[in-house]
Amino acid sequence: MLSAPRAKGMWSAEFTTDYVAVWDDREDVGQRQKLSVSDKAHDEVLEWTSRGGDWILQDVWLTRHFLVVEEINETAKRIELRAWDLSTGEEIEIPLQPSQPEMAADFGRVAFMTGRATTSICQQSLDLATAELATPRCARPGAVLGDLALGQKETTYSEVVAPGTDDRCKSLLVDGSNPTREVPITKRCLGWSSAIADGLVAWDETDPASESFPTSLGYVLAGDRRSALGPMVTDTLVGCGSSFYWIEVDGLGHRIERWTRGSGVQTVWGPQDERLPGELQCADGRWLSTRVDDIDGHEESLTFAVLDSA
Repeated sequence: MLSAPRAKGMWSAEFTTDYVAVWDDREDVGQRQKLSVSDKAHDEVLEWTSRGGDWILQDVWLTRHFLVVEEINETAKRIELRAWDLSTGEEIEIPLQPSQPEMAADFGRVAFMTGRATTSICQQSLDLATAELATPRCARPGAVLGDLALGQKETTYSEVVAPGTDDRCKSLLVDGSNPTREVPITKRCLGWSSAIADGLVAWDETDPASESFPTSLGYVLAGDRRSALGPMVTDTLVGCGSSFYWIEVDGLGHRIERWTRGSGVQTVWGPQDERLPGELQCADGRWLSTRVDDIDGHEESLTFAVLDSA
C-alpha cells in the first residue's frame, strides 16, 4: 500500500492514474463542501463547491477522465448526480436522475437506480463519453434493486423481494453481454453484495437478522467452481484488476485481504490495531483506495492508502 499525505479533519479522496479528487467529507447540514481535482502534474483542473443548505455531498467517483458527484437532500428525499469531463472542464448533461442512494461509477460509466418499489425500480447505466443510456433493467413490482458494482463489461446488482418482512429474499444478479444471470449463492436469500474482477464474480453472504450480521462469509466463482474466501466485514468486498479485496477484523487487528486466481487469499495491508481502513474503492479496475482512520485515542488524523493492483 502507498500512503498519501496525512490530513486532519473529515476529508475523503479518490485516485486514478491521471487525477486525484479531494473533498470535505463533513455531513453538517448547511455547510458548503469544497471539492478539488488535480492532475498528475499537481495542477488543479476543477474546483467545485456544493450548494449547501439541506444538500450534502455524499460521494465522488473518478473514472477515466470523468468526475461524478452525488448530492443528497434528506429533507426533500432527493438525490442528484452531476458529472464533468475533466479533459475539457465541461459539465455532462445527465438525462435521468436517481431516486435511490444506490450507484457506482467505473470504466467510463455511471450506474444508478430510478423509480420506486411501489411502481418499478430500474437499474440505469450511462456512458459518460456519449451521455447515452443503456437499456434499463427493472425489478418486479414491490422488489428493490441495489448493491451496484461495475466491471469492464458487466454490472452486478441485487434484487430484494419483500424487503422489511420475515419473507425477505435477496438475489444477486449479473448483467452484461449475455442474458442476466443469477449468482449461485450457497444459502438461499442470504446473499448480501457482489463484485466483478476480470470477468470473475465474488460475493458475501450474511443474515441481516443475526447478531453476526457485521461479519459475512465470502465466495468466488471461477468458471463452474465455487471457492470460499473466508470471513469479511459485511459489504466491503470489491473487485479491482484481476483480484478481489475486502476488510477483515479479528484478534490480529484490522487488515485488507486479497484473493487472486492461482494465489488464493493473501494479506496486503495490516494487521493494524489502531489504524482502521474504511470503505474500499476501485477506480478503472486498477487503483484500490481506502481512508485509514487513526483510532488510538490521540490527535484525530487520517491517511489515504492506495494500492496499484496492476
